Amino acid sequence: LIAALHACASGWLYAHMQRFVNPTPFGLHIGIEYLFMAVVGGAGHVWGALVGAGVITIMKQWLQDLLPKLLGHSGNFEVIVFGLMMVLVLQRARGGLWPILAKLVPVRRAHKVIDAAAEPLPRRELPQAGERILEARDVTRKFGGLVANNNMSLEVKAGEILALIGPNGAGKSTMFNQLSGVDTPT
Repeated sequence: LIAALHACASGWLYAHMQRFVNPTPFGLHIGIEYLFMAVVGGAGHVWGALVGAGVITIMKQWLQDLLPKLLGHSGNFEVIVFGLMMVLVLQRARGGLWPILAKLVPVRRAHKVIDAAAEPLPRRELPQAGERILEARDVTRKFGGLVANNNMSLEVKAGEILALIGPNGAGKSTMFNQLSGVDTPT
């Protein structure tokens, strides 16, 4: 949800700043570049995404200027360098660059003390095998003129493994929504 809100705000700001929205900046090439940023920086860390974005953006600009001078003609050669960099990162730093940078900076962390003498959490008494733990009778759910569940009954006993099967649109998810309280039966 937070990522979607950020994407929404950045899209709005982009459209406001450009005064024209073109699908070209949102193509497959840019999506792959964002993936590179996440992998290079460290997809499991928020700061890794920022490090990856910075490294890829700076290297892209630097390589677009340097590679044509080295090779003598222009082209999209930075993609080859990014591919090699991706292989190296995945081989040598699977977690990305951020964990490596984080090890270089000493951070003071509070040590957690675990009380080994703590009482175990209370556990409720389990029902006997075969004892009824769930019963639903004549569950009906209608969405306007569509009847999703029509007088469905279900009984589950302790120790039993039960499956509710059927084709798409048969009302399986609707039945579970009724049982869990997400939705109310008609």
